[in-house]
Amino acid sequence: MPDILEPAADPNHRKFAHSLVVGGALSVARFGEMQLSCRRRADAAHQRLLSHIPGCPERDTTLLEVLIWRFLAGAAVGFAVGYASHLVLDATTTKGLPLIGLSA
Repeated sequence: MPDILEPAADPNHRKFAHSLVVGGALSVARFGEMQLSCRRRADAAHQRLLSHIPGCPERDTTLLEVLIWRFLAGAAVGFAVGYASHLVLDATTTKGLPLIGLSA
């Protein structure tokens, strides 16, 4: 994601999306809580799914809801881990990471 936000067009492409500030914000973000919330919503939708009669339109919609919440539960943490690991790897290069990265 950092390289999508700031493509590596030149060696000095690391700005705000690659900064230590963003890395710090990710470390205090509540991705675990977001994941738990998504899982709870998926479980609630799954319980509603069990009460629907097979073949009714609401069942299909509820099944889609279950799948979306389960996907988002994994995506929330996957996004944070992927972003953070990218920053860690970039920090080990000779260019390193900027503190804030707001300069032009």
